[in-house]
Amino acid sequence: MSKIPNYITKIDLRKALEVQDTKARKYRDEILTKMDKVIKELRDMREENTIGAYHAGEVREQVEDHEKRIAKLEAA
Repeated sequence: MSKIPNYITKIDLRKALEVQDTKARKYRDEILTKMDKVIKELRDMREENTIGAYHAGEVREQVEDHEKRIAKLEAA
């Protein structure tokens, strides 16, 4: 058995940092890919909500118009 202490060298440290950096990049890429899907779904939901709100406004106007016309017919 050797009595030489095991010290980490700069080369060992660089290798370890490269491995960690590679793992971190892979993890970050996975997270960003998942976030892209979530953001797209959120964007789609907002568009649908905007369209639905517009359609509801049109329906509301039609109902009000019909109510006025019915009131006129009932009054006659």
